[in-house]
Amino acid sequence: MNDHVLLDVKELRKYYKVKSSGWIRRKTSLVKAVDRVSLTVKRGETFGLVGESGCGKTTFGRCVLRLEAPTSGQVRFNDVNVMTSQTQRLRQLQQKMQIIFQDPYSSFKFTRFGFSGKRRSIRKIGGKMKELYVDLKGKNVIVTAAGGAIGSACALALAKCGASLTLNDIDEEALTRTEAQVREMGCTVISLPDDVSDYDRVQEMGATAIAQYGDIFGLVNIAGASTPKHIIDLSIDEWQHIWNVNVSSLFNWIHAVGPNMLASEHGWRVINNSSLSGKQGGDENSISRAAHAAAKAGVLGFTRGLARELAPKITVNAICPGLVLNPRTQELLDKKPEMMQRYPAGRPGVGADIAKAVVYFMAADWVTGEVTDVNGGYYID
Repeated sequence: MNDHVLLDVKELRKYYKVKSSGWIRRKTSLVKAVDRVSLTVKRGETFGLVGESGCGKTTFGRCVLRLEAPTSGQVRFNDVNVMTSQTQRLRQLQQKMQIIFQDPYSSFKFTRFGFSGKRRSIRKIGGKMKELYVDLKGKNVIVTAAGGAIGSACALALAKCGASLTLNDIDEEALTRTEAQVREMGCTVISLPDDVSDYDRVQEMGATAIAQYGDIFGLVNIAGASTPKHIIDLSIDEWQHIWNVNVSSLFNWIHAVGPNMLASEHGWRVINNSSLSGKQGGDENSISRAAHAAAKAGVLGFTRGLARELAPKITVNAICPGLVLNPRTQELLDKKPEMMQRYPAGRPGVGADIAKAVVYFMAADWVTGEVTDVNGGYYID
């Protein structure tokens, strides 16, 4: 056995701050995904790291490759400090260290728009859709809320265009499903499950994406939060949560990757997800009311202002979807099918409808500050 140490890991830690779920996030706990792990692998040696699903094996591998920034610890590969290596050197090291991800979801069939099981009707609505394609090979794109109906459809559409992806969602299980679908398409992808309303966490996610890919070409902000509550019944914590997820998250991501985009010689893309309610206000017949409407209107103002501030290097545009099918909107339609009378297109939207607009904005280099309705003709009298 060769005594040369190929990989030396000392006291590696990766801790996540996790906030309680629901509309009110009062409590923050610490999840120790990787806790003081040390190991040494010599050249020619085979080392097995075994554990049940969710025990931290993948997180450990990502930290070793610095696809995620560890909380603390040291990693040396072939006597080179991985933790302090600059971008070019890090890329060279990552070419010599590879992860073959376990993909338990590949044995299951997921619908095109990220749904399975009871809501099969969602998959069929609108029939077979034509693809919109633009060449994004060599382009690196971040997609938030990638586990949801719109975000997953955007991720798949961008993967079909050849983009390399960084996917984010606070729902790790949903995010894993989207990641599995993207990997099946042969796309390079990393997934970062975390809260976009947390400024520090977004800075870490942005740094991870830049360390992995270098230049970031596109940022697709899909993440959002809403509530059917009347404004009088809404607590200040609920109000703040809705605002932070919808609006503050955009600020967080611009701080995380904006400098990288502006430093590039090429033009980049930022695409924000607003809502029909951001233009007209929510009502009792929708899944959102005044709080959501205010936040989504804020997205529109932020989009137009940002388009001016980041020009000419970066284009910034927004999409205003109408009713897009997901489990919540499907339940609403089951109760109030007459709502569809307001949509001349004759059907509710699906994630792929929004994804097409995202792909268009990825291709459009002379469109900025634009707000595009994708709502099945809702505003037609």
